[in-house]
Amino acid sequence: IIVEAGATLTINGEGTIEAVTGNDGYAVIADGVVIINGGTFKAGVDSAGEANAVVYVRGNGEAYINGGVFPNENNSAFVLNKKDADRATTKIEVRGGEFTAFNPANNAAEGAGTNFVAEGYKVEQSGDVYTVVAQ
Repeated sequence: IIVEAGATLTINGEGTIEAVTGNDGYAVIADGVVIINGGTFKAGVDSAGEANAVVYVRGNGEAYINGGVFPNENNSAFVLNKKDADRATTKIEVRGGEFTAFNPANNAAEGAGTNFVAEGYKVEQSGDVYTVVAQ
């Protein structure tokens, strides 16, 4: 799914969005605004077999994750990720969701210790599952 600049997409429900394998194996690319309230999101792998981000934000894009399941079956270190050149103009904010093998409050997506969790929220860990909840 590619959300173009100036557009807003809200994703609700219980369905699954799974990226294709290839150069850009992202499930969601945000040039505009993406709001995720539910569903299951799976990344693909690139042409070299490396895991890609599930949600990739670039340009002036914004991603707000309020829920959903991110199983991280390819063990990506960058489940949520910003395009490096666009870090200053993009936004990722997590207020909910269940992430496997990826802590949205402490990851390496934008450098060691990256925190995408919104103020007033925290991560609860059970094994390798990180669930974002209100404080």
